[in-house]
Amino acid sequence: MKKILTLSALLFFSASLFAVTVVKQSKLMFDGIVTPENPVPVVAYAAQELAYHLNHATGKNLPVITEKAAVPGKKYFYLGNCKANAALNPSKLSWNTGIVKINRDSIQFAGNDGTLAITAQTNSTGTLFAVYEFLEKYLGVRWIWPGKSGEIIPKCKNLSIKETSFTAKPLLRSSVWRSNPASSRALNGWSSMKAMKTYYQTEHQWLLRHRFSCDRRISGGHAFTKYYDRYFKQHPEYFSMLPTGVRGNNIYRWSKKPRNISMCVSNPELPKVVVKNWLALGKPEQAINVNENDTSGECTCDDCLTADNSPIPNAQRRAAALKEFNKKSKGWPNAMGSVSDRYCKFFLAVQKEADKTHPDHVLIGQIYANYSLPPTDKIKLNERIILRFCPPVMYPFTREKINHYKAIAEGWAKTGARFQFRPNYTLSGHYFPIQYHEAFYEMFTSAIKYNMYASDMDSLTGQYMVQGLVNYVIASLNHRPNAPLEQLKDEFFSSFGAAKAAVKKYFDYITWLTMEKGFSDVDWRDSGLEGGMKSARYMIYAGGRMFKPEVMAKCYQLVDAAAKTPGLDKASAYRVKMLHHGLKQMELAMKVQVEYRKCQNGAPLDEFKKAHAELQKFRKSIEKTCLANMAYFYYYDNLAWFKHIRENTYLKK
Repeated sequence: MKKILTLSALLFFSASLFAVTVVKQSKLMFDGIVTPENPVPVVAYAAQELAYHLNHATGKNLPVITEKAAVPGKKYFYLGNCKANAALNPSKLSWNTGIVKINRDSIQFAGNDGTLAITAQTNSTGTLFAVYEFLEKYLGVRWIWPGKSGEIIPKCKNLSIKETSFTAKPLLRSSVWRSNPASSRALNGWSSMKAMKTYYQTEHQWLLRHRFSCDRRISGGHAFTKYYDRYFKQHPEYFSMLPTGVRGNNIYRWSKKPRNISMCVSNPELPKVVVKNWLALGKPEQAINVNENDTSGECTCDDCLTADNSPIPNAQRRAAALKEFNKKSKGWPNAMGSVSDRYCKFFLAVQKEADKTHPDHVLIGQIYANYSLPPTDKIKLNERIILRFCPPVMYPFTREKINHYKAIAEGWAKTGARFQFRPNYTLSGHYFPIQYHEAFYEMFTSAIKYNMYASDMDSLTGQYMVQGLVNYVIASLNHRPNAPLEQLKDEFFSSFGAAKAAVKKYFDYITWLTMEKGFSDVDWRDSGLEGGMKSARYMIYAGGRMFKPEVMAKCYQLVDAAAKTPGLDKASAYRVKMLHHGLKQMELAMKVQVEYRKCQNGAPLDEFKKAHAELQKFRKSIEKTCLANMAYFYYYDNLAWFKHIRENTYLKK
């Protein structure tokens, strides 16, 4: 009996190590890709993506067929809710999760799949993500930037895989990298609607390949933007009390609109109103949104001030706020100090109210402005509270800023809440090659340790020609958070083939320039006649001071050296050319800025218009590459130049 058991064990062990031949001598050993009879859009798209990449890796174009057309005895890839995949129980998998099972005669992909279009904002894509996991893990596929020029699909000569199965589950419940500026809803910047749509479709595909997938049920913008119109007349007590003792809108805020009014979060009736409105939606799976409006916590009433647990007396804090308010200072709420405790108590009050009917609900709050700092140790939250963490950190990224960010994240994690990574610093760089990948890597990977649950980054500016390395690192971390930074950098540089070393030298130089030497030489308080840099979005004001003629000459020298690398293949040469285009666009934009400043000193617009026309002509020539977002160019142009020209400010004495 013992011998029989031993033999059975050996047979089981040998079977578990059976090698499945997928590719042999460059020949793909499978006969097709099988989907259900009526595949949902996610599965149909997954089949398309699998066929595309296998074709480029092996040269064989596999047919995509439905299950009824499958021929017994042939080898197939089975996708989605096929009968052959029933034992994998895909319906029981969590959001965006998929399974890959490799057998002797089949490879199965199944996952939690929604029924919406592949372009839908909220749609589970388990099977698709399982396919991408397979392509990366076994075929070495990488996507360095959008479009065919960013696809790295190595030729596969031989591939054998031991029988196995594994789960492909994203790090985050929801991950968003916003790519559409407000202006993209119109043709602004684009030569045609077709060009605009092609760009965003290509970029959306790249984001999917890097497993970005939004779950709107746990997302939400500012929660109270409609409250002023609905409630202020009857219930002014729901809204903040200004330092003057009057409840109303703060006209010294960045936006004077009442829709951005701050709430009186200590009011005991406000949680009831919030929950009532949430229940009226009829969607209990939707998280309760309690994100404060796009402003600081402004209420100076006694109840709110007391809720802050500050050691400073209420009267003293209110007086400090009033002093700054009377100066018409936009930052007057900061005179109160941190107001984090009052918001935490508000979150808990809303949660307690909602628990009366839905004790399993999730609540979405926010960490922002003067409620960014962690609360006092008197506050204890829980994991059903997810806080949108908008770090007060922007370029230039200094060690002090990074440490401050990490301390804030750690402090909030100690409350027991989870958080949504919601930075603005992916706006950094305008359309300059600001290489902040090291700072981002450190902040993102540390955030994972601090109960990170979702991400929502603002914004993907689409300047791949100059920020390709940064963007690749950010995108890769979304699904490979444990990958060493040096590995991600090496993958990016390797995509330039024989020019790998030369391209690395170029990026090493601009990383040193933009993160160490160059930005330290720029006076960020006074970047020219515009009155200083208020945001990294206004990089055009300081760009010429960092990228001086001798610096640009060095950049061109390094890129041109890469282009002249012996043995450079066609695809790699094209990628190097894109780096050159990025420098050219930047150089022409800085030329426009020079002419703009002359206009500010009274010169006519003629030379400015001429320089801008030259810039626009070049931008149109690179539009079809899908590696530069024309809408963001337009957006930045308006921020930097045309808004002031329309207002005729350059002529005012």
